[in-house]
Amino acid sequence: MQPLRSSSARGARSLVGGALGAIVLHVAALSACGAPPPGGPDEEAPFVRPASLDVELVSRFGDATSDGVGANCMECHQANGDGPGRFSVAGTLLDAATGGPAKSARVQLWTGAFGTGELVVELEADARGNFYTTQAIGIEERLLFPFVVGATTTRGMPFQTSSAACNKCHVGRLRLRAQ
Repeated sequence: MQPLRSSSARGARSLVGGALGAIVLHVAALSACGAPPPGGPDEEAPFVRPASLDVELVSRFGDATSDGVGANCMECHQANGDGPGRFSVAGTLLDAATGGPAKSARVQLWTGAFGTGELVVELEADARGNFYTTQAIGIEERLLFPFVVGATTTRGMPFQTSSAACNKCHVGRLRLRAQ
């Protein structure tokens, strides 16, 4: 005969093990109850981009039709987004003095650093400071150097960009500014 103490410990372990098992089963059952069956009515259909959104767009001085100042334009203006046009280059330029839109600044993409090599594209900032184009610039095949041209200053990125989704990185203190 085993001591009472061992029997109680064995019983306690059995009770705890049984209770733990019941809790695990209960949690599993609850999580399964809330999940819709695969392919069920609650499953979201994949996004299908309407062909009517695939239009050519390019920013121009004075134009005020853009939106999303300071946001990553390419979240919506891309193959899986619902914004008009599929942007190859996009971002926002702010006036260094006022913090408002840099309405007369330009962005250039070059094959060489600091405005050297071949000029691939030059974009005007619109009335909201946004610049964008749907023009294919071949950034998938070659890296390009961004260069900002303001009224009184020019600034270039010392390294190449592989995305030209400028507002993806240029946020907060790193916003693009021109003078």
